[in-house]
Amino acid sequence: MKYFIKENWFKIGILVCLMLGAFTIYQSFVVLPKQASEKKELAEFLEKIELENKEGVKKINLDKCLADARANYNSNWMGSCKSLGKLSNYCLKITGDNGFDSYLESVGATGTTSIDSLVSFNKAVDECSCSLPNVTATRWDDISKEEEDRCYNQYK
Repeated sequence: MKYFIKENWFKIGILVCLMLGAFTIYQSFVVLPKQASEKKELAEFLEKIELENKEGVKKINLDKCLADARANYNSNWMGSCKSLGKLSNYCLKITGDNGFDSYLESVGATGTTSIDSLVSFNKAVDECSCSLPNVTATRWDDISKEEEDRCYNQYK
């Protein structure tokens, strides 16, 4: 063995260099491009997820903003009805601060919080509206439209 290495050291050196060269070429043309491709795919995937998350957050914020605008509109309308004395005592009771509890008390369902109770409560509140003078109604409509436009502009 000792003599084999001594006699063939040059051939062994060339073989080792060829193997190192082949390994380097394999790394350059197979492994590194594959890793780069995987990194690129991962980056594209993460970018897509981030974009979807941003869109989802925008939609949630827009929906919340529009719901707040609608709640303000309803509150303003009901406030005007109250100030004009156009609501019955029952309506005043169920549209007040403890409205849902007052509604449950009036229908004899105290302590119930079923979906049916909430649906019937919302119907009762909707029926407790009134007609407002044109000037007042137009003002609340305009304010509501402005708030909705602000929401759409803010969360485009």
